[in-house]
Amino acid sequence: MNVDPALEEVLTSASFGIRTLEATPDVVYVVDGHGRIKYCNAAWNAFATQNNGEHLERDRIVGRHCLQGVHDPLRNFYARIYSLVLRTQKPWAGDYECSSPTKYRVFHMLVFPLSRSHLLIENSLFVERFHRRKEHVDGEGQYINRHGFVTMCAHCRRTEYRSSEGKREWHWLPGYLVTAPAPVTHGFCPTCISHYGKLALKSETILS
Repeated sequence: MNVDPALEEVLTSASFGIRTLEATPDVVYVVDGHGRIKYCNAAWNAFATQNNGEHLERDRIVGRHCLQGVHDPLRNFYARIYSLVLRTQKPWAGDYECSSPTKYRVFHMLVFPLSRSHLLIENSLFVERFHRRKEHVDGEGQYINRHGFVTMCAHCRRTEYRSSEGKREWHWLPGYLVTAPAPVTHGFCPTCISHYGKLALKSETILS
């Protein structure tokens, strides 16, 4: 992949070589101060291909905003983190789930400042195994809410279920990650609210 010489100079000054980034198995990308993707490494392409994301290969994604396609409330959370890292010039790290219908995966994210103009974002696979979650089956559309939407957790991707008594539960329906029976809206389940609350508190401590 051809890299802008000015960007390569920014990377080199921060001790990141293109050859090293191309060889690492970790997914790495660089964004500018406006969040636009300026570079993705070979591992980005490999991950996209393995997860039916050929339309997200680096030749097609460079120039787009890095949070395009990321749903709220995650979009606002990461936008805030990226802004803080640029402003404070202090790295930030956190873990997040990025599971497929068959594999439970947790990645470790490092957001590293490159001068005050760019960020390097590294995503390292931390956990990968088959799901141990109980799978649920949607028998009669009971996961579609009264507004006609399916509510899915933006982090763990479990789906909200409301019983006839009004009790809220979050169920794992892997088929919904491929095709949901109604338009999907996103939120956080209680477990993931706690997870991101702790990450937000951590960011306040590290970046204050």
